[in-house]
Amino acid sequence: DVVYLHTGPFHDTELIVELRDMTGQLVARSTYEGILENQTLSFPLPALARSQYVLSGLVDGHVFSKQIQVW
Repeated sequence: DVVYLHTGPFHDTELIVELRDMTGQLVARSTYEGILENQTLSFPLPALARSQYVLSGLVDGHVFSKQIQVW
């Protein structure tokens, strides 16, 4: 499975996205480099147990996070 991320207008040339379980344990991490403005990136999901997870990253000094549910 894959989660697609649309980057929007930002200027960083490196983006690190992490997936953590609800206890804060790191489950997966991907690094994207290059021109990332207005791109759609794919974040591959490992085999996950049914639960809630938090997908987060740092862009132009701002943290974004999104809670996702795995069924």
